[in-house]
Amino acid sequence: MVRKIKPPPKRQLVEKYVDKKKSCEELGCYYQVHAETVRQWLIGYGISRRVSGPSLLDRERVVRLRQQGLPYKQIAALVGCSAGAA
Repeated sequence: MVRKIKPPPKRQLVEKYVDKKKSCEELGCYYQVHAETVRQWLIGYGISRRVSGPSLLDRERVVRLRQQGLPYKQIAALVGCSAGAA
């Protein structure tokens, strides 16, 4: 049997996801649900999801910084994404 979890109020999701920049994984841990459940709540409320990787302009910057020899972890910090996305 699948349990139906009631989503938190929209304002609470906006505060945590948009304002505090928490990820779906972090929110899933907080609410004790799977990250996909959080993603469905965001979609249901019409809350725009963030892209996980760098933007197109940032991609060009990532390439330049990598060519300069910077490590991925440092590049990620500079462009505001995870090292895996950089």
